Amino acid sequence: MFENFRNVEHIEINRLALHIVNNRDGVLTLSEGEIDLESLDEKLSTYIRSHILKSLREDRSRLARFIHPNTYVQKWTYEIFDNPEEKFLPNSQLIADKLYKTMEEDKRILPGDLLVILYTDIDRGTKNMALLKMDYNDTVSRKVVVDPETKLKKIQLILVGENFPNLRQKLQKVAFLIEKDQIKSSADPALLILDRQQGEEGKIADFFRNDFLACEVLLTDDKKTIELFKSTHSWIGTQPETNLTKTLIKTTMEDIKMEKNINIYDLAQAVFGNDEDLKNDDEMLELKKSYINHILKSIGDPDLKATASPALQKVINGGKIKTTDNIEISGPIDLLSEKVEYIDQRVNEHGVEICDILIKSVTVSN
Repeated sequence: MFENFRNVEHIEINRLALHIVNNRDGVLTLSEGEIDLESLDEKLSTYIRSHILKSLREDRSRLARFIHPNTYVQKWTYEIFDNPEEKFLPNSQLIADKLYKTMEEDKRILPGDLLVILYTDIDRGTKNMALLKMDYNDTVSRKVVVDPETKLKKIQLILVGENFPNLRQKLQKVAFLIEKDQIKSSADPALLILDRQQGEEGKIADFFRNDFLACEVLLTDDKKTIELFKSTHSWIGTQPETNLTKTLIKTTMEDIKMEKNINIYDLAQAVFGNDEDLKNDDEMLELKKSYINHILKSIGDPDLKATASPALQKVINGGKIKTTDNIEISGPIDLLSEKVEYIDQRVNEHGVEICDILIKSVTVSN
């Protein structure tokens, strides 16, 4: 299913609408007309297409499914797919109103605009919807005008000055929805979310996913592989170094490199032993359960197809140890596990656990 979202090469923008969702000033301005594609600045057209493709391919984008059937944003989007001529503008207004009311609950949420985009995946011939929450920046803005003939209030997307819109200005919150007939069951993903703030600050970050879209994020196999690697290391970090922990990390890495089908219960049995053999070893049995629970908390599903992706390699090479004194030691995670040793663990006069760090067998170069 992921390829329906990520593997997109050529798109055609069909319809655009821009709405102002300024929760801090209590301003919701709904455009009464679509953006005229023929008169849209070519730089802005390129900016929109490029942001869509870039966000679809972003490593941090996540597949998701709606929590309940016929949730608001889902319902309104599917109505647009079925009848874009009549439903696009009024339903884009409903979507913007829903986002505004969600944002209104917390003034810390950044105000901005909602750009609603109906576009075609040219290679597949399918319709898609993009919802881009655009925070204010210094290259792209909007202007409210009144059509002299129809007297309708329209919000136009405009360039500020002569600067080309900067694609390095990353959008914080984006959602992509696909047509209903591309979704085979309720368990399949129905949308792709790019939410850079997700989970960082409670409601202020998660409002887009939880309250506005009413969906839950799913993990793909490549994301599960990354979480398996990270959570295995984090669990080992709570244990004394033993032959068992060395075997666990070695087995896990070999399975990932060989891109095996991994079952967490089978992996745990291969390293710790089966429950029957451990029935008289309560300590090892509890250790095994601790490991399994720790991993499942991160990946949710015990089964995954290991993927040795470039994103995983970035994680492997990006290990970091940071102390409360703001001293950082960085390097590949495997080397940090092998070369760094925590010694003389103790409690200081303030009751805080502290230790010394020893870096073993390295060559220092200036």
